[in-house]
Amino acid sequence: MGDKKPPGPPDGQHEAASVQMFPLHGNQRLPNPPPPLAELEARAAVKFNSFTFAKELVYHIFYPMSVPLMWWLDGGWLSLVNRNFFSLTNPRLAFGQALLALCFYTFNGVSLVYAIKENKLLFLYDIILVDLLWVIRNAVVATKYAFASTVDINNMRTAVVDPSVLLHMTLLGGWKDPIPRKVLQEELLLAATRCRMLLPAFSFHLDTTVNSLDAIHDIVSDLQLKKDNPNKVGAICKNCTLDIVGEANRWLEAGKEECLDPMAWTTEGPVIFPGKLPVHLYAAHIIRQSSSLRRLRRVGHTMMSQHLRLCSSVISVIIAVLPIALHLLFGGHKLPGPFWTVWAIAPSSVVLMYFSMWSNIAFMMVGILDFRRRHYVASKLDELLRTGVYNGSIHTRVPSFKYLQQKSFEFLRRLQTMSWSSSRSGSAPSSRSSSSNSLTGIGVWIDFDNPDSLQAWWICRVLVHDFGLHFHLRIKYYTTYFACYCGLLILLLFLRLLSGIKEGDIYILVTVIVILDVFLTLLALMTWPGGDINNVRQQHGATLVSRKLKLQLKTQKEKLDLTMEQLKRRKIAIETMTCISEAVNCDNAKNKVSVCGFEAGEQLLSVIVAIVTASISIGIGQIFTNVVNSSNLQKFNRNCS
Repeated sequence: MGDKKPPGPPDGQHEAASVQMFPLHGNQRLPNPPPPLAELEARAAVKFNSFTFAKELVYHIFYPMSVPLMWWLDGGWLSLVNRNFFSLTNPRLAFGQALLALCFYTFNGVSLVYAIKENKLLFLYDIILVDLLWVIRNAVVATKYAFASTVDINNMRTAVVDPSVLLHMTLLGGWKDPIPRKVLQEELLLAATRCRMLLPAFSFHLDTTVNSLDAIHDIVSDLQLKKDNPNKVGAICKNCTLDIVGEANRWLEAGKEECLDPMAWTTEGPVIFPGKLPVHLYAAHIIRQSSSLRRLRRVGHTMMSQHLRLCSSVISVIIAVLPIALHLLFGGHKLPGPFWTVWAIAPSSVVLMYFSMWSNIAFMMVGILDFRRRHYVASKLDELLRTGVYNGSIHTRVPSFKYLQQKSFEFLRRLQTMSWSSSRSGSAPSSRSSSSNSLTGIGVWIDFDNPDSLQAWWICRVLVHDFGLHFHLRIKYYTTYFACYCGLLILLLFLRLLSGIKEGDIYILVTVIVILDVFLTLLALMTWPGGDINNVRQQHGATLVSRKLKLQLKTQKEKLDLTMEQLKRRKIAIETMTCISEAVNCDNAKNKVSVCGFEAGEQLLSVIVAIVTASISIGIGQIFTNVVNSSNLQKFNRNCS
């Protein structure tokens, strides 16, 4: 044991986790941090860069005409390669972007020239509808780069970035369900850095009268730390001084060894039960749990997690083909120009609408998944504080050989659980989840009478709240874009209503209403779990107060049987609960989940549902009115003739 080196990078390399960043308070910072730590802090910074957003928006909307500007400002040919405008590793994506650019210029060039030339200005509504979708789609892409760290942007200008890193920067690649393991580890490390701590000193204190060793082994197994070789996981480029994924893996691996290495199973003496569970191991596992929503076996979760691309494709195809189908059914504005322009404008508009709608719908669905994950994590934190037991594991939710093997010994485990529960102190919770959701054994039992466990719970709450912050903020920006787009569609709808809807306008009216309702429905699906998150976070404060009152009553009853040291520890625990409950209330007031600037909840959801209902009613009414008037006019003409 004396010759064993602590886990870490090879000699001569700096390690961010080895630097004691905690305790620090307020804006206090480390003096002259070494280069790797400075790079880690630069990567952890989350800030929206408006200049980068404007540049990237111009790059992507007007590509390839924007290539000279891109070449001049962002690293020559590397600017094309790292944005997948030119790529040998992913030629399909490069071809797709070239095809979209061709359709954009074909659609706008041909339609605008002939619409103005022939004075068919009503067709401008069709052009605006398609171009708005294209702008929103590229605004989403530009936001990805606007939230990228300065280190990432500089690397994109100086070296070819690994395709997997570019993929993980996107919502569909890095924030899908389940979250890739490397992204989970990296985001957890960055969240800890933003919280001004690397958490080496914070752990949950376990109830040592209960065997939690097998459950902790399951937690480590779920995280699959051994599958990442610290020497092989890649950095963003060859010039990087810090391998952030490898660093995160070593950080979690160190927590595992800290937790499990002191444990030993002996044949002659009693078993040594684990006494601590590092906060970052628990946080990594609960986030990993939340990133696999398909195991909840609900229709909504399954549709968005397992069939996200398929659902987006189906809805996008319907919306892209809808204007042409309605145009053939009800008639409409004649396309400007000679006959050949029909074959130039119609296919280009369909391609642009399909890919724009596909991207926008897919990103919104990932945003819904993010809100559902955060609601799941907040619920589990409340359950942990209320019961003192954590027993969730992915292994036991999937029918596998290990699961069937565990079920065969379920009866013996229940007997063992009953024997342990009977010997457990009165402060332990008596409830536990069903066996289908349990870790091996009876899960991890945490002693919340210990002030250190309460502090660890608060640290964990801050950590998981800050996890994936730049993804979460990007999603909030996306909802703002889509809300603005819905506002423009409503304005377009009212302008057409004021000018009078004719039978030839039915196709554009119905298309606008369908697109509006799709986006509003997605916003409603995001508002729903957002309101639930606010409610659960409020529940955290109530749970803390309830636990505090129970501990006070318990201390009053057992006061004569407790030693001075035990009384002092319980008094500290009560004071800690008071401080944490005040901090929770302040945090809830400051960090309420909002959608488009409005607090998520039932009121906002009711407004969205009312707008959707009103738009559907207007659409049905206009269709019925025009169809009935048209049929009556035809009958009148027949009678007159």
